Amino acid sequence: MTGIAQFLKVVVNVSDVESGLTFWSALTGLEPGYIDPLGNFAGLGSVPVVGEVVSSVILLQLVPEQQRPVHSGAHVDLFTDDVSRAVEQAAAIGATLVRPIGFYPDHDPMLTDDKPVLEWAVMADPFGNEFCLINHA
Repeated sequence: MTGIAQFLKVVVNVSDVESGLTFWSALTGLEPGYIDPLGNFAGLGSVPVVGEVVSSVILLQLVPEQQRPVHSGAHVDLFTDDVSRAVEQAAAIGATLVRPIGFYPDHDPMLTDDKPVLEWAVMADPFGNEFCLINHA
């Protein structure tokens, strides 16, 4: 299938690139790659060079605090085999719990024997960017 555009990277707005690198590297295990000499961008998880441009899986973009919306309307989904443990580990490096661990779809086992598709929790990084920790059931 051909789309209008191809996925390139996820861009996360941060108010401090250095602490953003520390947080997102610890959360995802991705190594810092490209760091903009002016301090406006930093990449995690370098991917092959396209022409002369090195791309990243996650790009941190410096955005002054007063220019950031409360919710961006986009987020990153991260897979884990243990949502509870991942929530604790993310909190230990500065994330906050936005939506407690739950299952999708929510269901009452007394009414249906369908199993949930996934277990998930919503967290926010130290800059308020939300991300989901997901384990497919």
